[in-house]
Amino acid sequence: MVLSFLQQSALTLNNTGTVVLLLWIPATLFAFLYMKPWRAIVLAHIVGFCVLPHGEIYVPALPDVDRVMVIALGCMLGVLWVRPVDPWPKMRWIDIPVLLWCSAPMISSLSNDLGLWDGISGASKELIRIGVPWLLARRFVHGPEEARVLVSFIVICALIHVVPVLYELRMSPQLHKMVYGQHQHSFIQTRRGEGWRPMVFMQHGLALAMFQATAAILALTLCGRVEYRRLEKIGIFLVLATVTILTNSLGAIILFALGFGLWALCRGQAYGMVMVGSLLILPLYPGARAFLGWDGQEVLTYFENVDENRARSLKTRFEDEDVLLERAFERPFFGWGGYDRKGVDILNNKRSTAYDSRWIIIVGSRGWVGMLCRLLVALFPLWAFCKRFPPWTWHGPLLAPAGGLFMLVLLHEFDALLNSMPSPITILAAGVLANLATPKDSFST
Repeated sequence: MVLSFLQQSALTLNNTGTVVLLLWIPATLFAFLYMKPWRAIVLAHIVGFCVLPHGEIYVPALPDVDRVMVIALGCMLGVLWVRPVDPWPKMRWIDIPVLLWCSAPMISSLSNDLGLWDGISGASKELIRIGVPWLLARRFVHGPEEARVLVSFIVICALIHVVPVLYELRMSPQLHKMVYGQHQHSFIQTRRGEGWRPMVFMQHGLALAMFQATAAILALTLCGRVEYRRLEKIGIFLVLATVTILTNSLGAIILFALGFGLWALCRGQAYGMVMVGSLLILPLYPGARAFLGWDGQEVLTYFENVDENRARSLKTRFEDEDVLLERAFERPFFGWGGYDRKGVDILNNKRSTAYDSRWIIIVGSRGWVGMLCRLLVALFPLWAFCKRFPPWTWHGPLLAPAGGLFMLVLLHEFDALLNSMPSPITILAAGVLANLATPKDSFST
């Protein structure tokens, strides 16, 4: 009877999906019994991100139970179980954006008179989504070896993922529906020309493509400068790069090419500055769209020559962003809060504008203060890592995996300028960079 109630409360998940979500926490605890804590944390996050169902279990008076929550709770309970007396890291300057971002929902709710409970609910979701992975990385990362562990697990999982990806390329994206009873996203968006855009068990085909693209870059970083002649590692890179191209996601392919180019070029101080300068794109794009009136016409003109369908889709995003920006500037500092109040009624009193870009979602719901906090969550560790370890030092075997994590976070932040595909793996990687960039003798509060 309990299972029946949970299934009905978990949208359209079948019994299998509900049971898998419920069993993930004890499965994570089992991993902590037989593995070192950091390896168990990495395994839980990566495998959970790749195989857990998209759906929610409604629990009265508590946040809905979804894949992000069971991953976070499983890891926190595992840490408290096997390492209960270990000290937690002191708060440092690099942690401030995460603290402010987790507090942003409370400020937005109170400024919109939505009540304390709404603020607590929003803050708890961000604490689970952002705060827990960040805290776990800050607690258990002590040097470059932990970065290599995270990179290795991602590459291995992406390589195993090739089989279901090839299946869906041939048979259409059906695995999530076959196993868990529902499509995780609109099936219409999986068709690309005469082929398919696979999703497997991820949120969207774009998320899968970005996972494979970043895994290909990470496979390249595992080689290290003195190991490029090892054919098996080059072979893994070529396999993952080929699968990235086959996923039929132009954005992910472009970001893969950008990441490959940055990694290949960043071998001297001059080219290393290009890597650091690329960080400026993250604040410049939303700033140009919101405050300088840039309409993206140059980008649209380029894509019209490449693919008219992609250009049409991008034009729709820009138009929706313009409409949502007008709404956001009615409450520019702390946004409109929850309950989809950031949306715009433009057709029969329905919320018909699309929320594709993460930055426009945040500006509408948390305001520009929240947007700044979320931007600094990524920029602080990226900048601090570059400052302590200049990009031209990353190609040795010791720092190459950490440099790969820099590329992972950077490419996901670029993707978030046009999409919103949150991943706890990105926050885990940012936490690794933060720990490597702030040694124990640095300033702390």
